[in-house]
Amino acid sequence: MSFAALGIEWISYGAPVPPFGGPSLKSHSALTALQDVIPIHLVCMVNQVTPELKQSLDQIYPGLASVTCLPLKKKPSLLSALIRGRLRTDMQVDAAPLRERLDQHPKRLVVFDYLMFASLLDTYGSRAVISVNDCNSVMFRLHRQALTWRKLKWWSLLMQSWISERIERRDLAKALAVHVVAERDRDLLSRFLESDRIHVIANGWDEPHLAWSGVSDYPVTLWGRADNPSV
Repeated sequence: MSFAALGIEWISYGAPVPPFGGPSLKSHSALTALQDVIPIHLVCMVNQVTPELKQSLDQIYPGLASVTCLPLKKKPSLLSALIRGRLRTDMQVDAAPLRERLDQHPKRLVVFDYLMFASLLDTYGSRAVISVNDCNSVMFRLHRQALTWRKLKWWSLLMQSWISERIERRDLAKALAVHVVAERDRDLLSRFLESDRIHVIANGWDEPHLAWSGVSDYPVTLWGRADNPSV
């Protein structure tokens, strides 16, 4: 099936307004490149829906077919998630309006720009692309290596790495295809996913207005740079 003329439902966890964070930049790069080529209907799941946000998105992406903002639910604690007995990645997302929208357009490709829509993947995974910014399970593992096991954060990163790998193995396999930002991420995910389903589009870290300005207690990895996959 060709989706070029049918359009894309782009479901974004947050608003893809650059340059705030790798996931936002990843979506911004793709939306900017595709907005004048394919009809794209952007749906942003955000903490607060405001007219100013909608106006800002319309200005940043004038070529999109439509822009819609929907509210997120209150974020539950990790303890709450574990008590429920399931490693869900969509506990903040109200799936009902998204299901209604996707059911109205059954022939559009669906892009999820974050691993945050597990229950929707059960239904729409056969026409979905998952866009991931990095391999979280490995990222948490690398962060943990810079610490001593005696620190509480070491154990927190151990748990996050374990949870992330279970989520990646479970949810990525449900999608038609997976988009990553570097060849290294493709290699990492190929441990449990067919490599021909993983497609690399660089993240755009080489854009001149971007620079690392934070403070970190672990090595910073910018695997998505177009000119250098490992910095």
